[in-house]
Amino acid sequence: EAMTSIEFRPVCSYASPLSSQRTRRSVQGVSASCCMVLPQRGLLFAGLSDGKILVWESIDRNGGDRRAKESKARVLEAHKGDVRSMIFVESLCQGVMITGASDRCIKMWDLSDPR
Repeated sequence: EAMTSIEFRPVCSYASPLSSQRTRRSVQGVSASCCMVLPQRGLLFAGLSDGKILVWESIDRNGGDRRAKESKARVLEAHKGDVRSMIFVESLCQGVMITGASDRCIKMWDLSDPR
C-alpha cells in the first residue's frame, strides 16, 4: 500500500529569550524537553533541559491570534534538572500546572494568579 504524505505549514514560531538573537542557537546546549498548550488560558509552555520553563501568551483573551513577535516569553526558574513532564488540572484550585523533572521534584504552579 502506498503511504499518503501529509504536509503541515508553520503558523507561527516562538523564540526563546535564552537563545542567541543572531543564530537562534540555544545557550550552552539547552533544549526543549516537553511542551504544553492551554488554549483556554491562551498560554504555551516549554520545559527546558536546564530546569527552566518558558511561558508565552499565545492567544489574546478575545480569541484572536497574537503574533509571535509580540509575545515575549517569561522565564520560570523551575527545577534543577531537565523538565520532563507537564500537566494542567483545571479542577484543582482554579487551575494548577504540575511539572516533574529529573531533579526528582514535582512542583505545582497556581495559574489563577500569574506573577
